[in-house]
Amino acid sequence: MKGYEDTVPGSANRIIPMAEKRLDNKMQISNDEMKLDDFAVREQFKQSGRGQYFAITVVGMFLGTSLFAAFNGFETLSLVLAGATAITGIVNAFLKIKDKNKQEK
Repeated sequence: MKGYEDTVPGSANRIIPMAEKRLDNKMQISNDEMKLDDFAVREQFKQSGRGQYFAITVVGMFLGTSLFAAFNGFETLSLVLAGATAITGIVNAFLKIKDKNKQEK
């Protein structure tokens, strides 16, 4: 700093506030990025929750329809609906495992 002050008198008094202002700006940007990350995580959880509610609703509808069909003499339709529900769940589980392994690499 002494070199700056010797070269341009008063420059040290301008450099220090400038560095402090730059540090404040960096801290503000960092805080804003953390807020955005928190927001993104919260929205991801909300979306995941909505997806689970939707999935349980669809599965419930398929199984309910399957039971209704079974009690009304449509055994084949009942088996197809129940089987489709089970196969969809198994395939979905495998896809999630595959996607999780892909993200880890």
